[in-house]
Amino acid sequence: MVVHAASAPGRLCYYLAPTERQAKEIAWRTLKEIVSPAMRRCTRESDLEIEILNGSLIKLHGPQSLRGSGLDFVVLDEFAYMPADLWPEVVRPMLADREGRALISSTPLGFNHFYDLYRDAQPRPDWAVFHYATAHGGFVSANESALLRSSMDSRLYRQELEASFELQEGRVYHAFSRD
Repeated sequence: MVVHAASAPGRLCYYLAPTERQAKEIAWRTLKEIVSPAMRRCTRESDLEIEILNGSLIKLHGPQSLRGSGLDFVVLDEFAYMPADLWPEVVRPMLADREGRALISSTPLGFNHFYDLYRDAQPRPDWAVFHYATAHGGFVSANESALLRSSMDSRLYRQELEASFELQEGRVYHAFSRD
């Protein structure tokens, strides 16, 4: 996102999370570390915005009140936990006039709109689809992963740590077995 903003003047780049508070908690500190003060024209803490020297703007946002702005680049983080209509009805049209790009990521949440987009994007030559389990990220040790596996029900472990799309309905307690 920062590279995209720096690559041409006047770009508008958004980082979206399920809520504005989550966007701030997940990305604001890291964004301020990545964009050195020497690259910044202005930082607006209350608006969660950084304007860089070339006039490009990077803004953190929740999914509310987005319509209207044309975007050059957007990150939708934890997209499975955002409204289903956000991509097709709001964000995708915001990218159209600038031929913008998107990076969409999430922990799966059953077979919802994130799964549909993941599945639909796979055969498209204008999309790239990646699947990474937590173990591939290097942030959770093998020991901690083993502890989590032993303390979580298997469906939740597969969803949260293996990025597996899991059925969300049917059983109240997924680890229950009559056997």
